[in-house]
Amino acid sequence: MIRLTAALLLLTFSMTAVTSAVADEMPVHTLPVADLKSEADFNVQYVTEVLEKLESDDKYDDVKKKVKRAGATLAVVAQVIATHPDAESAGVAAADLRDAGIAIRDAQDAAAAKAGLASAIKAYAGEASGTAVSEHEWKGLIGMHDMMEVITYRSSRLRRGVRRLREPQEDKLHAVAIAVLSVPMEADTHEVKDETLIPEWQKMSKASQDLAVKLAKAMAEENEEEAQDLYKSLGETCKACHTQFRHEEE
Repeated sequence: MIRLTAALLLLTFSMTAVTSAVADEMPVHTLPVADLKSEADFNVQYVTEVLEKLESDDKYDDVKKKVKRAGATLAVVAQVIATHPDAESAGVAAADLRDAGIAIRDAQDAAAAKAGLASAIKAYAGEASGTAVSEHEWKGLIGMHDMMEVITYRSSRLRRGVRRLREPQEDKLHAVAIAVLSVPMEADTHEVKDETLIPEWQKMSKASQDLAVKLAKAMAEENEEEAQDLYKSLGETCKACHTQFRHEEE
């Protein structure tokens, strides 16, 4: 009995250590999975609204970039859910949701975008295809240009949100988005022309992820002062990264 108890304690300790190691490796895994699910819903609803407002399918090119970026962001957040320690409690078919996001991202016409959206809605509701696999490379889920455009937009929304925290539970999702997008940012190093600077790129990307996670949590706790300080630090990190790596390209 003593040996069994000791074995169970060792197993529990080992599982805790693994979970902690994963959390240390990816700060986004310390976010509540419910927040990640809400961010996924944000993008599903965004694509839904854009397609519903489309005058006709032949006008799809007018909204293609918007749909593409939302689909790519959905793919990333779904992959974060798929790898999250509490993935099962999310109640979504995360791998299928990721694949649906990719389908939306790659849609060349309205019909393809609508088909991808239909799959996303099913996956968000927990309907799994049985064929999607949880493993997927972070690199390539979203293009660097699209990633930066989304981060710029969500950051502008954050700037207003942290001033007075009028709707912190909604506005924190912009921080969640930046946090999850920082994961493929770290993995995608093709913009770094000098290979010796790759560790610095990865360090800055991880710092962005960590600060955005902390910002989302501060907003959730309605800690206005801390949220403002973290937003400032996040902006400084982004500026430092742009200064160094845009200069490198010149």
